[in-house]
Amino acid sequence: MKDKHSGKYKAKIRFCRLFVILMVMIIGLAFTGKGAYIQSKAVLAQGLMVLAWQRYLDTGEPQKPWPWADIKPIGKLIVDRLQVEQIMLDSHAGEALAFGPGMVRGETSWSNTTWPNTSLSNTSLSNNPVWVVAGHRDTHFRFLEKLLLKDVIRLSIGSDETGAEGFPNDAAYAIQSLQVMDSRIHHLPLNAMENTLYLVTCYPFNEIRSGGPLRYVVTATQVQRHSLPFSDTDNTAYF
Repeated sequence: MKDKHSGKYKAKIRFCRLFVILMVMIIGLAFTGKGAYIQSKAVLAQGLMVLAWQRYLDTGEPQKPWPWADIKPIGKLIVDRLQVEQIMLDSHAGEALAFGPGMVRGETSWSNTTWPNTSLSNTSLSNNPVWVVAGHRDTHFRFLEKLLLKDVIRLSIGSDETGAEGFPNDAAYAIQSLQVMDSRIHHLPLNAMENTLYLVTCYPFNEIRSGGPLRYVVTATQVQRHSLPFSDTDNTAYF
């Protein structure tokens, strides 16, 4: 009986994968040019990431979105006001960011061509962590330019990342600042006294050329979700 249900589950996953791939192929054929290819690739990736994230929730083990992938979903980022839901990856390498926003880790510098430094050890959502998530300005993190002060970002992180009991581990962050930083002279204050989330992308958003030194940085601090006067469709916090 167990094998029978397992076979049905695998068949359902295969069908969902084929459906997502087919839909994105149709979208890709409807567009022309490099920009459209990048957009359709981003849509396809997030569809497969959602399936892999659901398997992570079902099994408790990180899952590859496709067999040959060297990336895995480790969390979900949600902004209800903008109707944004994105799966976060365990890497912020250039190849990985083509498929979704990635958690920054292990960097020691913030040069013109790299994302901000972290060298972080995130042990628990309740142990003063600092999360840094990077994304491309023209795909997954395009919505950053629409964020407002005091907007709330919800973060759901797998237990493998936090070390905390319970799965997934959910937290809410209220935006405190929206800044443009020069990566040649500025650094993120990673020794923040509060639980902090940084979202980072290149700037300006409409710049044709890539690889410039400017970064758009969203800084948000953790808040108690039950103390915020917002519903599932209105996530603006007031203080």
